[in-house]
Amino acid sequence: MVRSGVGSGPLPWDDGIRVQEARDFIMTPPSWLARFMDWLAARPTGQAVAVCFPSYRPDLVTDLAMATGLKLLDFRQSVMRPMGWNAGQLPLSSLNETVNAIHAAGQGVVLHNAEALLAVNDAGSRRRWLAEAMDHAWPQRLILPMALFGHELPDKPAAIHTLAAAELPAESLLTRLGSLS
Repeated sequence: MVRSGVGSGPLPWDDGIRVQEARDFIMTPPSWLARFMDWLAARPTGQAVAVCFPSYRPDLVTDLAMATGLKLLDFRQSVMRPMGWNAGQLPLSSLNETVNAIHAAGQGVVLHNAEALLAVNDAGSRRRWLAEAMDHAWPQRLILPMALFGHELPDKPAAIHTLAAAELPAESLLTRLGSLS
């Protein structure tokens, strides 16, 4: 690998192995993530899938997005927060618009904190949106991390991966404090 500009030449750590290959060789994913990745590999790319977490774990959602190579979009942070108090007035279709915009750029997406918008809607509206999202043929991969409304997902066991608390790493105090922001 050669870099351009001042001091051009091979990078000191480059021995011909691509960075991703080296990371894959050095880092073995935790068992929960390896199991999820095996499960995901058997799913069609255009099918929305849900991952049900036993509690709110943004740290693990980030790990999941990094492992899949998909764009991580925090809907609450990116779309709702700038709207302030008016965010609750967003229609559920804004979730679709956000996903479509990312898919139009040729990327799959892990739609983190979609439950923030789902929470300001009634159960019927949530169930309807979840069913439509899970039935829709998306042009790229869509992963919906769920911590609150997994019980409202449609009966599509092949598209829902449930994680057990016992298989996940313990949550540190620092991680808990970080998820409050």
